[in-house]
Amino acid sequence: MKTIVKLLILILSLALTGALLAACQTGPSKPAEPPFSGNSLKLLTANVFSSSRVQAKVSDEFRRGYAKFAVDLLKTCANGGTALVSPLSVLTALQMTANGAGGTTAEEMRNVLCGMETEELNKQLFNYYEGLVNTENAGLKAANAVWIADWAEQLVRKEYLETIDNTFRAQVAAAPFTDPATIDAINDWCSYQTD
Repeated sequence: MKTIVKLLILILSLALTGALLAACQTGPSKPAEPPFSGNSLKLLTANVFSSSRVQAKVSDEFRRGYAKFAVDLLKTCANGGTALVSPLSVLTALQMTANGAGGTTAEEMRNVLCGMETEELNKQLFNYYEGLVNTENAGLKAANAVWIADWAEQLVRKEYLETIDNTFRAQVAAAPFTDPATIDAINDWCSYQTD
């Protein structure tokens, strides 16, 4: 169990999320596949996201829980000053981590993350993202990924990978964190996802 908790902490600390507001996209189009540096990176999820979820209305319980989470996070981060942080990105990263948690860790994360059961919060986040409207002049692009140490790859359950793919449209990649090329791979991924 302690190995799983350590793995969850590692996933949380390396979960890369971003919600990027973008105006009309200009410039050359990007390749279909994101560029990655190094040969030691292994994608554990497909690059094609196929969700079986069907969009529904976001619940009032989620709206209240998310509002409380966002205000608490911003108060904590600002600490009397100012802060620029995306509560939706933080909630998404923590929820991706919560999907791999069990026992006391899962219970504590549930209490922090809107107070909802993990699967219910998954549904609500999916609905929330799907309900965000892109217009001709502006849009929201969410880019999510989980990076794990290559030695932990065999600890990741298939159900976790499916949830990350179906709910968050995120990639899970295993890489050797002791290899400096991994830093380049993560930076390349972030650069590719950023308009």
